[in-house]
Amino acid sequence: MKKFLNYITNNLRLYLKSFPTQLAVYVLFPIIISILMAWSMGGISEADSRDLDIDLWVEVNDQGNYGKFLLESFNSEPLSQYFNLKEDASIIITVPKGFSEAVDEMPLQITVKGDPRMSEVEVVKSFVAQWHQTTLDSIYLDQASLALNQGQQQAFSQQLQKFNTINPNDFIHKKAISQAKHLNATETYLISGLIYCLIIGLNSVAKLATKDEFSGLVKRLNIVPLTIGEKTFFDWLSDSLVMLINTSIILVLMSFHPDIDGSYFVRCIPWLFLFAGFFQAIGMLLVSSLPKLGIQAINQFIAIFFIFTGLLPLGDLMGGAVQEVLSKNWLQIYIMNPLRFTMLGESVPNASTIVAVFTSLTITLLLITYWRRRRKEQGNEAIF
Repeated sequence: MKKFLNYITNNLRLYLKSFPTQLAVYVLFPIIISILMAWSMGGISEADSRDLDIDLWVEVNDQGNYGKFLLESFNSEPLSQYFNLKEDASIIITVPKGFSEAVDEMPLQITVKGDPRMSEVEVVKSFVAQWHQTTLDSIYLDQASLALNQGQQQAFSQQLQKFNTINPNDFIHKKAISQAKHLNATETYLISGLIYCLIIGLNSVAKLATKDEFSGLVKRLNIVPLTIGEKTFFDWLSDSLVMLINTSIILVLMSFHPDIDGSYFVRCIPWLFLFAGFFQAIGMLLVSSLPKLGIQAINQFIAIFFIFTGLLPLGDLMGGAVQEVLSKNWLQIYIMNPLRFTMLGESVPNASTIVAVFTSLTITLLLITYWRRRRKEQGNEAIF
C-alpha cells in the first residue's frame, strides 16, 4: 500500500508539473469541441412528432377496461403513426393486474430490454405519464359530475365530450415530445467531449515525455524494485485517476455554462472512472505489444471511429438505415448512453451488465499486458 501511495503521489506531481499541457490537451480542447459542435449541430437534435417511429409492446394483465383502452389507443390512428406494437420490442409497457380498480394507486410499469434509443424511452415515459394523468382527470371529473343537477350535468357532459375530441396529434407533439426529459445539444456534446478526452488519452504525448523522468524519480524514492504485477496495476490505476481528474475538471468548468444542468454530474464520476480504466488498459496493451507506428495507427482508427459515430451526427443527417447502424454501435450503447441516462437523473438500463462487461474487458487487457511485460523482462534477462 505504501508503494502505491508513493507511486500515485509522484505521478500526480508529474501531472501538476505538466498541468498547462494537460489542461490544454485534455480539458480545454474537448470543451472547445463540445461547444462548437453544440453550436453548429444543435438544430439537428431537436425533436419533432413527425420523426417518431417507436417500437413498443403493451402487456395487459388488467381485467378491467383501462388496460384495454391503452392498448386500443396505440392501435388506433393517429398514435399508430408514431408507435409500432411489436412483441419483440425493447420497450415494454405493463398494465398490472387490478389497474382499472385502482388507477390512482397503481403505476404503469415500463421495462427496457436490449438497447433502445434513449430519446425513444423518454418519449414513451412521457406519453404514459400523460395518459395516466389524463385518465385520472377523467375519473375525477366523472365523480364530480355526480354532484351536479341535471342541467349542469348536461352542460358538463358537452364540455367533457369536446375535451375528449382533442386531436392526439397535438397531444403527442406538445406533451409527449415537449415534456419528455432529454439532453439539449450542449449537454449531448459535453458527453462527446468527455469520451474524446479519454480516447486521446490513449496517445498521451505528455505521459510519454515524462516516462524517463518518472522512472528516475521512483528510484530516488526507493520504492523499486516493483514486481511486474505491481508495476502494471500501479500504472493502470494512477493513469486512470489522472484521466478521471481531467474529465472531472471538464464537468466542473462546463457546469457554469448556462445551458447545462450539472445536478447529476457527481453520478457520472463512477462511469467515467470505469471508462477511463478501460481506455487506459487498451493503451497499456498497445504499448506493450506494438511499435510506435502501430500504436499511432490504432489510436487514429479509434479516434476516427469516434468522430463518425459519437461526434458528428451522421446518422441524424442521413437517416434511414445509416441512422439505425450508427445509433446502435457499441460506443453509443455501452459508453455514451450510460452517461446520457445519468445526466438525466435516470437509472441506466442494463447497468450491471455494462459494468460487468467493462470490468471483465479491463481485467483481461491488464492480464495480457502483464503477460507481455513478463515475457519481455524474461527475454531481457536471458540476453544478459
